[in-house]
Amino acid sequence: SFRKNDLVVLSSDHPIDVIEETKNPDGSICYWLDSKFTFRNAAGERFVAGIGLDITGRKKAEAALRDARTALERERNLLRTIMDGAKNSHLAYLDRDFKFVHVNEAFAATCGYTPESLIGINHFALYPHTENEAIFARVRDTGIAMEFHDKPFSFPDQSERGVTYWDWTLTPVKDNEGSVVGLVLASFETTARVRVEEALRASEVRYRRLVETASEGIWQIDLDLRTIDVNERLASMLGYSKKEMVGHHIQEFTTPDEMVSVRKRIENR
Repeated sequence: SFRKNDLVVLSSDHPIDVIEETKNPDGSICYWLDSKFTFRNAAGERFVAGIGLDITGRKKAEAALRDARTALERERNLLRTIMDGAKNSHLAYLDRDFKFVHVNEAFAATCGYTPESLIGINHFALYPHTENEAIFARVRDTGIAMEFHDKPFSFPDQSERGVTYWDWTLTPVKDNEGSVVGLVLASFETTARVRVEEALRASEVRYRRLVETASEGIWQIDLDLRTIDVNERLASMLGYSKKEMVGHHIQEFTTPDEMVSVRKRIENR
């Protein structure tokens, strides 16, 4: 390439700046930024002269930077694939100022946005919440993750959803020096389960009220004919307290003939 570039300068009679390579005895490559130009001797003959600057270090730094950018983009693509593949988990990566750096599809969808439209927005500008903001600041400042279960949250822009419930963790991301550079928010909505549990508790209260206020005796037994529960009316009819009956076999409170009748009823069910 040296000879080729020299011929270009000679034929055009114009200076050029060009990067050229030389090989060292050990096989490694050196890079030179050469400025080439023509000059004439006393006899009028033209020659090529040049000034060279060794830029091997710069070229290596540029190559390392390209490799780092490629690796970073590969890691970003991997992170994006993992986050978007977590269909049931709502994932977000935030910087130290709680601005969204990346969110997965599930997170964006439940907020009513696209992932791209959330990037750069402060979490608490979007969803003001004094208690949660204090939690985020504590994790950022201490570097210690925090976890919550069935934590209530109301979307200010989605009032029709009412109170929602979430299991979520907030994990600090640290650099090589151990300084927190960001936060990963991973959340899973538990609203459906919480509401089912609330309905079951309400149903249990209604059932218990019905049992305790019934004028008839009510007796619950398991498959081994042991007493699970009785209401006060039945215990009173048999002359016992509830405490004395629970856990005991039904035959302790019935005659042999009554036991035969009970077994037949169970078999015919």
